[in-house]
Amino acid sequence: MDMSLTVFVVGPAGSGKSTFSGSFSSWLSSQNIPVTLVNLDPAVENLQYLPDIDIREYVFVRNIMEKYALGPNGAIIASIDLSLEYLDKIKEEMRVIEEGYILIDTPGQLEIFAFRSSGKYIVEELCLEKGRCVILFIADSLLATDVNNF
Repeated sequence: MDMSLTVFVVGPAGSGKSTFSGSFSSWLSSQNIPVTLVNLDPAVENLQYLPDIDIREYVFVRNIMEKYALGPNGAIIASIDLSLEYLDKIKEEMRVIEEGYILIDTPGQLEIFAFRSSGKYIVEELCLEKGRCVILFIADSLLATDVNNF
C-alpha cells in the first residue's frame, strides 16, 4: 500500500455511518479516486452499497444469536469478538489495495471502540504498515442539537 488512506467510520447506531460510507464512496468514484468499501458490521441486514470486503462472509449476528442463545446486543458484542479471528483474512484482502481510500464501516455499538479492547485491536490490525489511518466520528445530528444530549 503506497498511497492509501484507511478511514474507520465510527459513531452511534443510526447516525449515518453506512449512508456516509456509501455516499462518500460514490463521490470518490465520480472523481476517479480509487475506493474500497469494508463492512465490519456483522449485524447489518441491508446496506446502501455493495461492500468489497464484508465481515458477514465470516460472522453474521443472526447465526450467533441462534447458536449461543443471545439477545441482539450480546450477539453483536460476541460477533465482534468472534470477528477478530478473521482479521487476517480481511487484512490480506486489504493488502492488495495499492492506492485510494479504504472506508471501513463499523457497527454502531460505541462500546466496542470506547470500552472494549477488541475495538483497539481491530484498528491496530487493519491500519496497514504503509498506509495512513484516521477515525471519522459521525455524530447523530438530532442528538447534537441539544447540549445535554451531545
